[in-house]
Amino acid sequence: MTNGETESSPRKRGAPLANQNARKHGFYSAALSPQEQEALLDAATIKDLQSEIALMRVKLMDLVSYPDTSTELLLQAVRTLTRLVDVQHKVTFH
Repeated sequence: MTNGETESSPRKRGAPLANQNARKHGFYSAALSPQEQEALLDAATIKDLQSEIALMRVKLMDLVSYPDTSTELLLQAVRTLTRLVDVQHKVTFH
């Protein structure tokens, strides 16, 4: 055993909470710009889907305002919004 470890407290596996190694040196670091890496870090801290639900509602209202918007696109947007609300409900109440 090392310093700080006891028989009753096994060593925890994985990186410490809020570890930045994956963002700086991980799989996606070469594929993301510094701004995208920062956005990824921010997105990883989100605990619910309320912002995404609100954005989807705004975009759906925008789509409805254009007469040339295809019915299929509208249906896909409604299905996406419905799934987001369903998942948010499951996460919140279960």
